[in-house]
Amino acid sequence: MRQRWLVIESEGRKESDFKQLEKRLTKKYTQAQSQLRKLCQQEFACGEDAFNAGKLLESQLPFHQLTNIEVIEYGQHRGRGRPRKDSQPT
Repeated sequence: MRQRWLVIESEGRKESDFKQLEKRLTKKYTQAQSQLRKLCQQEFACGEDAFNAGKLLESQLPFHQLTNIEVIEYGQHRGRGRPRKDSQPT
């Protein structure tokens, strides 16, 4: 079986393909931003859990990479109401 192929490239087709690619990338970018925003609002038991969750999110993003992952630990008082002056956050 003999086959013949003829490939034709046009400037109009290239521009259309670039526009579609750019549209897909911006959509994936906004999705990645919303996932990252949700991850930043989530509370974790320790810094290692938070770092691992960031790495997991990065592995799920096909076109983007997370750089300079920084974990910030906040202390939280146990119980309800205003904490005592001498109590330390855990």
